[in-house]
Amino acid sequence: MLSELQKHIQSESLLPSGALVLIAVSGGADSIFLMHVLHRLQSRLGLRLHVVHLNHGLRGSESDADAEFVVAQASALGLAVSVSRSNVRLRAKRSGVSLEMAGRDARYAFFVRVARQLRREQSLTGEQVAVVTAHTINDQAETLLLKLGRGAGRAGLSGIAPRRIHKGVAIVRPLLRVTRERLERWLVRQGVVWHEDSSNQDDDFRRNRVRHEVLPLLADRLNPQIVGTLARTATILSEEETWMNTLAETMLQEVGRVQGGLCVSDLCTLPSPARLRVLRLWLGREGFPVEVADFALCERLEALLLRRASGSTCVDLSQGWRAERSYESLVLHAPGVREKIVQRARYRLARHGSTDLPMLGLRAEVLVGRQIRRDATRQPGKMPARASFSAERIGRASLYLRHWKEGDRMRPLGSRGSQKLQDIFVNLKVPKARRGAVPVLECRGEIIWIPGFRIAEGWQVPSADTPPVEVRLCRIGKAVESSTSS
Repeated sequence: MLSELQKHIQSESLLPSGALVLIAVSGGADSIFLMHVLHRLQSRLGLRLHVVHLNHGLRGSESDADAEFVVAQASALGLAVSVSRSNVRLRAKRSGVSLEMAGRDARYAFFVRVARQLRREQSLTGEQVAVVTAHTINDQAETLLLKLGRGAGRAGLSGIAPRRIHKGVAIVRPLLRVTRERLERWLVRQGVVWHEDSSNQDDDFRRNRVRHEVLPLLADRLNPQIVGTLARTATILSEEETWMNTLAETMLQEVGRVQGGLCVSDLCTLPSPARLRVLRLWLGREGFPVEVADFALCERLEALLLRRASGSTCVDLSQGWRAERSYESLVLHAPGVREKIVQRARYRLARHGSTDLPMLGLRAEVLVGRQIRRDATRQPGKMPARASFSAERIGRASLYLRHWKEGDRMRPLGSRGSQKLQDIFVNLKVPKARRGAVPVLECRGEIIWIPGFRIAEGWQVPSADTPPVEVRLCRIGKAVESSTSS
């Protein structure tokens, strides 16, 4: 058993030599087995071990006894141990989730907290710290059935990953090839005791119903080796999922970016299965919790894309996240994020040279130009931007940069009359969420330029023989790039 587990860990590169490994120990057979075998393999694998235990507070004195048992077992092996307590019942009530989900969230939050603390204290890199959990092949089979019952797609049916990154910390499951029955036999032969969790017999929990009723029925009526079969199915689906995600990565890279979001028309050209996968991948890239990005949620997001609508429309996703389709752009907004309230102050630019404007996140440069420049773009607010103006018209007046505000008007170069900036943005299909950050250049009380769009009529350079005043803008920290000249 030990040699087999050692070979598996090394061949799959689950735990690098020299790593600090936090063993999640509940006191049950699975985790006690994991603690003992890793302790015996510690020198062979070059690991440093630390036990972590979270008291869920669900079973009163029994939970307290589990915590004391884990501390005693770890201490007997000479292992350091960190113990904490969480009110899982209250956590479930506040979050509106099941006790199972609340307990899982509490455990992983504790594991990550301890991992980060030890990493700081010992000046370790992220690759040098890992959390190991005692999920077995039985857990893999149960998980697949539970997710199948919820209508999960291929990603969900891939089951428990042998290694994944959770909030910057590696979570490793080295026992996914070991059955619960086999490890219990090993413990008995070694004379190692464990605690039975009474809640494991409570069939109010869905996993327990699968364990005690569904799997035995399938083994009896369908396939005696059903646990191994389901686990192999999860492995196959996981490998195929990895391959298809590679294809989706390429598709996502080929989707155009519009106003900081994904191009709607590019997404709509993809077949529905590919589109759903690309959307789920994009959600994860944007920080959305992918564990809740199920098929139904991605379908709602897809419906937003396919809906015939003009202007901006939104859909609430989960946990405060929302997606907005604004014309040709699909943008994801994090919880609590709304259109920023921008500063309405205006900032005077240096007559010659550069001016940093941290409140606007911009750097402005004013100089005497050598030729007339006009950026070829119709995207207000796009940076870098530059434009040329009549030096005679500006004269000794100051130039000011500010955000646009309600009621602002301007007569764009070549137009017959003035227009509201609001109307200009609507005509150019600028997403509502991005309009507030568009700067404007002001001189003599007039708006003379919307960077990324046009200058105002009457402020153009009268002839090529007249040296213009050139204004260049870029984001602070980024160089002004070359633009198309005409």
